[in-house]
Amino acid sequence: DCVKWMDIESNRMAQEEFDAGKKPAVVAALFAGAGIFLNRYFLRGGRKLGVPGLFLCVNLGMLRFITAVKLRELTLGAAKVPV
Repeated sequence: DCVKWMDIESNRMAQEEFDAGKKPAVVAALFAGAGIFLNRYFLRGGRKLGVPGLFLCVNLGMLRFITAVKLRELTLGAAKVPV
């Protein structure tokens, strides 16, 4: 019974982590989309950002994503420590 309970508990925790992991992924996708949009806007405006500009925007989006994941790990880690 104890083993079964542990299994259920670990599955529940894995599901919670998965659910929490979805949000940063959505944020990263939004930033990447915004980067592509800005790139097109600048190209239309006559200022050539071009490929470097696109990479810059996408990299900024990925940096935000990584930061969000690290912050989540830190906050979850802090929450799991028993007081």
